[in-house]
Amino acid sequence: MSKNIVVITGSPRKNGNSFAMTDAFIRAAQEKGHTVTRFDAAFRKVGGCHACETCYKTGKACSFDDDFNAIAPAILEADALVFTMPVYWYSIPAQIKGVIDRIYSMVVGGKDISGKECALIACCEEDDLAVLDGVRIPMERTAALNKWKMVGEVLNVMRSLAREGMTMLVVTHEMAFARDVSSHVVYMNQGIICEEGTPEQIFGDPQRQETKDFLSRFRQS
Repeated sequence: MSKNIVVITGSPRKNGNSFAMTDAFIRAAQEKGHTVTRFDAAFRKVGGCHACETCYKTGKACSFDDDFNAIAPAILEADALVFTMPVYWYSIPAQIKGVIDRIYSMVVGGKDISGKECALIACCEEDDLAVLDGVRIPMERTAALNKWKMVGEVLNVMRSLAREGMTMLVVTHEMAFARDVSSHVVYMNQGIICEEGTPEQIFGDPQRQETKDFLSRFRQS
């Protein structure tokens, strides 16, 4: 069944990793027949919540009229909400946090926002995936409070797309994912290609010392 999906991004970098992941998700969703509406929070004027609790008194979600009032109706009508962002200083970027905080207006205004599906697409520049907890945990708590259903992890979606035969170019530190899903692997170090080959070659019998050193750290972790 086709769904009405609202995607809200939180990165100010149009050519960054989270935008690339967002674009890939939207293409896949549209190919499946879903309707997607996108809001790039970093390029909208959205301030923080004033906690005035005068929500919907003017007929709009927020009495402080900015671009959130253009996003709010789409959120109300959505079957699914997808929040995409990079980790910024180990937390949620301010650009999208304002949108998330202002959803409070719908609670105060008595709007029923329960029952929606919710997904998070996030990335970070560190090997330790616990860094993602800074955005994952708040979003999971937000979903639980609003009675949203957290759905699919990105890697699971990408595995499904790979099984369907979609060609993907993926930059990742998820070695198990790369080993299990890819048909060709390129190992790069400081922007230079060190070694490439099949997953069996790279993970089973690497030839370059740089590759061996990197994979030894992976196996120990």
